[in-house]
Amino acid sequence: MARLTPKEPEFKLYKTGFDGDLLDRAASGVALSGLVERIEDPMVIALDGGWGTGKSWFLKRWVGYHRNEHKGTARTVYFDAFAHDYLDDPLVALMGALLEVLAEDGDQTEAERNTLKDAVWKYGPAALQFSTKVAGALFKNYVGDLGDDLTDVGVDGVGTAAAFWKHEETRRGAMEQFGAALQALTLPDGEAGEARKLVIVADELDRCRPDYALSLLEVIKHFFAVDNVHFVLGVNLRELENMVKVRYGTQEGAALYLQKFVTLTMELPNGASSALNSQAINALFDKRADDLKWEYPIFCV
Repeated sequence: MARLTPKEPEFKLYKTGFDGDLLDRAASGVALSGLVERIEDPMVIALDGGWGTGKSWFLKRWVGYHRNEHKGTARTVYFDAFAHDYLDDPLVALMGALLEVLAEDGDQTEAERNTLKDAVWKYGPAALQFSTKVAGALFKNYVGDLGDDLTDVGVDGVGTAAAFWKHEETRRGAMEQFGAALQALTLPDGEAGEARKLVIVADELDRCRPDYALSLLEVIKHFFAVDNVHFVLGVNLRELENMVKVRYGTQEGAALYLQKFVTLTMELPNGASSALNSQAINALFDKRADDLKWEYPIFCV
């Protein structure tokens, strides 16, 4: 019997690299690995492409390739944002993915993992509401600093200015604790060794609810701005810009607003851009047709 959609090729997340790379995109993976390994400053790299261009295939294989090629110096985490957007708090979902990987790696103690959990707990759901409102203020002031506008942002459950700032001090302390715990994950094994990189892939961002996707960007910006901690976003930037327009009710400034969160952008090579890659496209088509048990006459009109 034929199928309408092919089965997901068998692979092991964090283990399988670019095996079966019919579109010859491994070179892009090598370039991405070289970039995240060289740069110490925290980066957010947007892997930009339309739906169906193979971003998820690439990223799921890249997290395994990068680990295999940089054993002992790199840790990768794959986070499917779309699979978690039924939750209200992207920080909790993101931390769940990170803690799962840490537990599987086994090179962090339970106490070290609990430090991260405690910081997230102290931050609390009310702070997420605050973060969303700050995001709105940030958009309105995307060409400059927030400045005193923060004092005009209301927070549910906080009545007076004194209570507001006390609440803010608690959050700030939790964020500092969280940042220190993240920094500990990048420390070298020995005194002479180089810092380890922590690279978190947040995939399918453009398929999420707009409020969830933009809150996740805020979380990345404010919580994960730590040296040697990088993010790679699997995203259609045009659709993400549309989310900004819908969320904040404006057609102006969406691309500039996203520059607050994205350090640089890369694209996967277009498979149809050369004769060599056209051959690869044909090989991929043959492979998919075989997987689906299609016979070529099915395409005749």
